[in-house]
Amino acid sequence: MTNSKKQVQAPGVIAQLIGLIKKMTEHEREILLNTLKRKHFKEKREKPRKPNPTLLDYAVRDRIHQGFIHDISVGGVFIETGESIPVGQEILAMIPVPNSPRSIKVKGHVVRSTPYGIGVKFRQRSENRKLR
Repeated sequence: MTNSKKQVQAPGVIAQLIGLIKKMTEHEREILLNTLKRKHFKEKREKPRKPNPTLLDYAVRDRIHQGFIHDISVGGVFIETGESIPVGQEILAMIPVPNSPRSIKVKGHVVRSTPYGIGVKFRQRSENRKLR
């Protein structure tokens, strides 16, 4: 396929994408956007994330909340929650250990806040040790 044929087809593809996006709900658009961002910026993420739909407790300003882990890595977690928590807010998460009654206490701060949840970057291990 030559470059001129690719250029002629491109507006058709873009128009189709826009048409499909217009038919989506706001929630579906948010999911699509986040998926595309993850794929586009995947090489920028230092640690790979893994899906882990698990219930967890977390505390913000001495108030305990519950949410679901959407995905997690050594460096952070996305927590699905209905709570509105601002970027920069510090949190303490109790992350359940798989196949164990134990949880790991991890401190971090919110780096992304959406209507569907929060992205949390964990403090480095040395920072967590200092705060215990």
